[in-house]
Amino acid sequence: MGKARENVEFFGLCDSNQASALDAHRELILQAPTANFGGLKRSLWERKNLPKLIKGHGFSTVFTPYQVQNFSSKAKSVLMLRNMEPFCFDQFQYGIKNRVRNHALRFATIRSMQSADHIIAVSGFAKDKLQERCRVSDDRVSHIYHGRDTFFSADIYEDKVETTLQELNINRPFLLTCGSLLPYRRCEDVIEAFVKYIASNGPTYDLVVAGDSNDSRYKNKLHRLANESGQKSRVHFVGHVSKESIRALYRSAKIVILATEIEACPNIAIEAMSAGAVILASNSRPLPEIIGQGNALFFEQRNIDQIHKQLQFLTESKKEAAELRQCAQQRAFNYSWDRCVEKTLTLLERI
Repeated sequence: MGKARENVEFFGLCDSNQASALDAHRELILQAPTANFGGLKRSLWERKNLPKLIKGHGFSTVFTPYQVQNFSSKAKSVLMLRNMEPFCFDQFQYGIKNRVRNHALRFATIRSMQSADHIIAVSGFAKDKLQERCRVSDDRVSHIYHGRDTFFSADIYEDKVETTLQELNINRPFLLTCGSLLPYRRCEDVIEAFVKYIASNGPTYDLVVAGDSNDSRYKNKLHRLANESGQKSRVHFVGHVSKESIRALYRSAKIVILATEIEACPNIAIEAMSAGAVILASNSRPLPEIIGQGNALFFEQRNIDQIHKQLQFLTESKKEAAELRQCAQQRAFNYSWDRCVEKTLTLLERI
């Protein structure tokens, strides 16, 4: 969104909620009644209405910040690969509903990517996977990272953090893992490593699990694992939390553990770095790419013993932890939404 650049105008198609947040650019907003549409209903609305809207306004290029386009148009199309789950989910035990959803999304993604004029990949890993699975030539792909939400690096009063922790019934000190509770997050590895750490070091810390799930089978598995671990009272499932709450959790956690194995450009890693967290992360791509070496400790994916040993090292080595915290926060400045927007607009002008 913004003024004309080199005789090119950019318009945004927004639902009512998005339009109200962009009130300053009202003249550049096209409003769509899709705020409360579910996936299928929204898809049908777009398929029916977007070709007419594009033709009526004479748009030459359409940018969809997602990987599926379900309508046809003479305008050039630019898509964005943001979700790697459809390409990698079959190595995990998903419930039937999510397996069907991911199969459908994989088919739709490959079809859309192969027909798009250009694609934005949000990490080097996403770009590699795109070329491997969709057979898209290098000249049709650009690599643009997501930006950093400065909310997570903004100053926050300690009493506000304490109030948030009290509302969530969380006591310090604690370790944190977060994100949607889906099988690719490997939350079970974090719980098992935490239980092992408690067994060898005593009940020094609690573990906070922030995030919810639409996969009830996996969610129940995690609760059962915590219940049977002998440390049920020390593992706190707080569910989906507000933006303010997750910032407070990032800020006050002793260590943030990211065991996820499927990401495109992981927002949780950028958020945690912005908040100045000490991060212990899986070496699964693209986490090392996004976090950078020397800004966190990494472990081999699914290696419970290694997670346990790294936890022990970070909890005992205050100097190293403090250095990682500082380096991670500095690394976060590499990610800028202004830079992301500028690169995206420049690309759209060129297409």
